[in-house]
Amino acid sequence: MNNLKFNFDVSVRAKASDNDDLGTIKDILNKKISKSFVYGSPEDEGTATLLWHDRSVLAPSGDETILLSDLEDAFGDQVILGQPKAIYIVNTSHLVWGTHTVATDASITVGNAVADAFPIFDAGSYTVTLHPTDCLLFISPRFAIVASSDQLKILNNDAVDKALYDILIIGHLPPAP
Repeated sequence: MNNLKFNFDVSVRAKASDNDDLGTIKDILNKKISKSFVYGSPEDEGTATLLWHDRSVLAPSGDETILLSDLEDAFGDQVILGQPKAIYIVNTSHLVWGTHTVATDASITVGNAVADAFPIFDAGSYTVTLHPTDCLLFISPRFAIVASSDQLKILNNDAVDKALYDILIIGHLPPAP
């Protein structure tokens, strides 16, 4: 997959104004944050050699633990992640897809792996709850899988309805031995 190119773009535009004794006060914000990854060497900051994604349905109150060093692609082939550069998770419970036949308002919690948690979640101490359409984006060009057992846990907070989420990871394979 040597034609990998991926962009994350966030744009914010806001304008506020108010009157005072001397006229109109204006506050204008126009900010764009962008991060791009292209195919290249792990030593180069804006590069990646691996794109992995999945869509999962979680049973009511169910959870899934993703072993980051041992992923599986859509064809059943093993994908070994050595250095993630971006992780994007979005709660898509509001959609209908596969065995998720009814759109729901189920929320999911990311984090809380009891042992060997992905380091940004610190072994269960930190979690993020995502409601339908909410997303989590983590970008760090200097991050590495610390242990071959690093895990990312995703939990369905709804005891009645299924939850659906998408995950995308951009990064590098581990260095050759």
